Amino acid sequence: MKRILTTGIFFLLIFCFACKKEEEGSKPVLDISEPIPGQTVNAGESFWLSGKAQDENGISSIQIKLLDEDFKDVSILLVDRYAGEKEIEFNFFCMIDDPALQSGEYHIKIKVLNTESNNSQEFIRIHLIGIQKELMDILLITNSFQGALNLYKWSLDEPPAMVKSLQGNYLHSAFSPEQQQFYLVNKQSREKLMAFDPESWEQAFALELPMPYPYFQSIQYNSPYLYFSTGNGSIIGVDQLGFEKFSTPANPDTLPNHFAIGDEFIVAGCKGRIGNQDVLRVFYEHSGSYVKRKVLNCEPVDIFHLSDDEFLIFGNQNDSTRVYRYHADINWLEESGQTPYQISSISPVHLYEYLVLLDDNWYRYHALANAFIPEDNLNDFQFLKFESLSEKIYTIRERTLLILDQNTGAVSDSCVLNDPVVDFQFQYNK
Repeated sequence: MKRILTTGIFFLLIFCFACKKEEEGSKPVLDISEPIPGQTVNAGESFWLSGKAQDENGISSIQIKLLDEDFKDVSILLVDRYAGEKEIEFNFFCMIDDPALQSGEYHIKIKVLNTESNNSQEFIRIHLIGIQKELMDILLITNSFQGALNLYKWSLDEPPAMVKSLQGNYLHSAFSPEQQQFYLVNKQSREKLMAFDPESWEQAFALELPMPYPYFQSIQYNSPYLYFSTGNGSIIGVDQLGFEKFSTPANPDTLPNHFAIGDEFIVAGCKGRIGNQDVLRVFYEHSGSYVKRKVLNCEPVDIFHLSDDEFLIFGNQNDSTRVYRYHADINWLEESGQTPYQISSISPVHLYEYLVLLDDNWYRYHALANAFIPEDNLNDFQFLKFESLSEKIYTIRERTLLILDQNTGAVSDSCVLNDPVVDFQFQYNK
């Protein structure tokens, strides 16, 4: 009898513990009313995404992403933050406006997180009608020997035309397809970030950066803000009017050479100054607050966001290249590949595919297969950008911009300017 009682108490304790764990790990309840499965969505036009989320522990965020037919990440449509409300009825006005997306089957992923980081997610299949857009213009930047920085617009079927001339030296540029703004970092007595309307070329705003940057300045557009790194080791985000909306803590001992923006985190590859290690510094994407760090065994060359909280990192160590996968949510860094050559240039092709220049030879790196495939037909070029809509490769050779066939490397078109071309950006029809 005593043994039976003891056994009963044992199983009762296991049952209570299991119930307690299930209660602690409860997931939000998610119900989606719009769009309906199979609904047709026109890219470039707004559509409603509606539903209800409930959780006794409180809702912390709702994330909406676009996935392709194979459930691979395509883009982030929306991230909305909450203060722990237990029930939320949401009606989001969404738009898919990437001109490179082809018509076909896609999925919308809705992910709800509660305050204990448990989540629920739903997948809604849609049929997307792609935007009938073409590459409208190429914006070219040249540095003249007289100290002028000149901006040109090339419409492919017309000769290039100069649209703006500025004093100073070019550092970096970016283009926002959503805001239709062209961004330029220019150095005169101090470094300045400027924004222009690419139609009228009127200046939208100009910002003097916090301090001169001695090594490298990283700048990129990620809806809805423009992000750039500064000489005091921080990353700043500004809106289309130039007002600061986001800032990470400064750290002048480790300067962010490159950074990538994920769903929850911003991961910065930081070059340590003398006596300091090269590290990854990780920040919350919505607040900019510092989260964690990870020591790198190489100098970061570039970082790319793959999916959710996973990032791909390229770096140089002595005379070799290292490739890492970094999982920001658990702060786990794993080496996924290396070569006996140093990397000097990277051009993204697709989410998991990159053109990589190792010493003087080009390779196509496939992140899923972790393989470097030689691209011998491109070895005559030192700088490449891949344009996904036309599937062409663009490169600079002194005063000339060349358009290449990605399979053969043959030149299909070219544009010659008066001064050396230092960079260029793609502009699409609105």
